[in-house]
Amino acid sequence: MKNILKYISSRNGRTARFLIGSVVVAMGLFVSPILLVVGLLPLFAAIFDVCVLAPLFKFPFEGEKLRDALEK
Repeated sequence: MKNILKYISSRNGRTARFLIGSVVVAMGLFVSPILLVVGLLPLFAAIFDVCVLAPLFKFPFEGEKLRDALEK
């Protein structure tokens, strides 16, 4: 799980979350408002540099603190 969190908090992971969130939000505009709401989670997480999965594994929520904790 540590490797997954490391990727999610990396620059590439943030970019992936931003792109996936954007695509799901765009699909939500045409398909279903539920997709719009679901797509906002990875989109906002990428924009604000947070990881919503990290607290489940007792790691910091904020991206910079998470990256520091994963380096140790």
